[in-house]
Amino acid sequence: HPLPLDRLPGTHNPSNYTSSIIPVVEWEDIIDFLKSKHGFTKGKLLQWVSSEYNFSENAFAVTIPTANFSMFLKKGSQILIEPEKGLQAGDLGLFATNIQIVTIYQILMDGNDIYIKSINPEIKSIKLLPENFIFLGSIIEVRFVLNQAKGNKSSELIKAKSLVPIKAT
Repeated sequence: HPLPLDRLPGTHNPSNYTSSIIPVVEWEDIIDFLKSKHGFTKGKLLQWVSSEYNFSENAFAVTIPTANFSMFLKKGSQILIEPEKGLQAGDLGLFATNIQIVTIYQILMDGNDIYIKSINPEIKSIKLLPENFIFLGSIIEVRFVLNQAKGNKSSELIKAKSLVPIKAT
């Protein structure tokens, strides 16, 4: 039986409600997907994710392909993108250049000027949004991968050490 609502005040009450089911697109296919969504979906979309957020029919998810984005977007994490949401200060946005390189920036605004800031802490520049950048959508939801044990020798070492009995003193 579920716990009564008054037993755990302040706790989150998860719902079983799914508002949207959106496709997961490969990173290298993002621009092709956005250009020809209906033709694209027939052959390449093999995975879908659900969300409680009410996404538009143009929304999509991608898996972070490398560890180069930032400390919080680890390789394997998924980001859910809403192309219909406009640019707003503080949002993380997905952008493409005219040579079709897709990357993530934080959006900053000063009056009518739009600036972008890298989410990689090693790149500390803030610059005016270049004319050749195309806004692809805002990141609405992130599904984090906190660690990946496969092939990670340091996690295997920690597991191995934790199996060694500790002597009481």
